[in-house]
Amino acid sequence: MLKSLSKLRASAAATAALAAVAVAAPQAMAAEKPAAAAVANVCGAGYHQTDAWALHTPTDRDKTVATLYAYENGDKGCAILGNNQGSKQYMSLSLCKSDGTHCDTDSGMFSEYAGPVHVADKFCATVSVKMGQSSSSLYLEVKNNPHLFLCD
Repeated sequence: MLKSLSKLRASAAATAALAAVAVAAPQAMAAEKPAAAAVANVCGAGYHQTDAWALHTPTDRDKTVATLYAYENGDKGCAILGNNQGSKQYMSLSLCKSDGTHCDTDSGMFSEYAGPVHVADKFCATVSVKMGQSSSSLYLEVKNNPHLFLCD
């Protein structure tokens, strides 16, 4: 089981930028094998990391406030939202089938990460992310974005 997401963040090779309101085209490189294996164990047996995105606020594109990690196992998908703030924050992560049904959500005050959340059919699955000092004071919000997994 993952004991420290900070170790995962330190060993991630690279992440692509993500606008606060939309997921940009992923160009992230896979994390080193030990880090990927650690998080894959959180998602469950057989998952492997496919992408990671740096998440920024609209007001400060140079500061990464969170990292969104995507994992796959066949047709199944898993996501984890890493907290880059260094202190406990309100975080909400939802992963839904492409038709908006069968959503898996994890939310609360977290110092390390929200998730894992799973979807049985990752094809065009949507992801929603919220982060802030509290659920009513958000500085990051991404709604129903379909780019976490491929839609080919």
